[in-house]
Amino acid sequence: MAKTPLKVAVVVGHHSYEVQPFQEMFESFPEMHCYIQHLEQFTSSSKEVRESYDVVVFYTMWLDTPVNDGPWYEGEALDVLSGLGETGQGILMLHHSILAFQEWPLWKEVTGLDPKKYRDYHLDETMNFHVAAPDHPIMKGIPDFTMVDEAYESDGVEGIPGIEVLMTTSHPKNISTVAWTKQYQKSKVFCYQSGHCNTSYSNEYFREILRRGILWTAGQI
Repeated sequence: MAKTPLKVAVVVGHHSYEVQPFQEMFESFPEMHCYIQHLEQFTSSSKEVRESYDVVVFYTMWLDTPVNDGPWYEGEALDVLSGLGETGQGILMLHHSILAFQEWPLWKEVTGLDPKKYRDYHLDETMNFHVAAPDHPIMKGIPDFTMVDEAYESDGVEGIPGIEVLMTTSHPKNISTVAWTKQYQKSKVFCYQSGHCNTSYSNEYFREILRRGILWTAGQI
């Protein structure tokens, strides 16, 4: 009997991206239904709807600390995002989402990365990626590969307790750890720094790592 497809909230906003290839990428994942929505749509949804998702993928770069008394269409954003990790729902932080909410300590607790340590970005950099954990379910069988993407200069997550490093790069303009996992309360968390535009969306290894990352945070692999 076929498994029921995972329900995945893909939360975007406060940063532009290439809409069509981004949507086509998520539509290509056969084990899941991905619902792309703005952050305010997620935070204003009912608790029942939010908790119906098996995984929440964040691809937003909202910088202001969330509040409960913002515009009505944001709902009680502070309470909603503060509740991450309470249900065991998978959490995946993709690309610029690891740098969101730079003055909010909770985001650092979720990702393990301190967004205050971000220094600069560099577009269209050719980066070589090295698989550091070849036996991890997300990385198994993935070779080292090269991809053009956006680089972030920042302090990384090396040596932080609870972080498992999955993939690295030696690019001098990028954080050395590119993909990592951790636990946040009841939730598995996968952070993947790559993913700026279609040079990544169309890359077979990027897609496979992202697909497996979703499945892993949901406890499916």
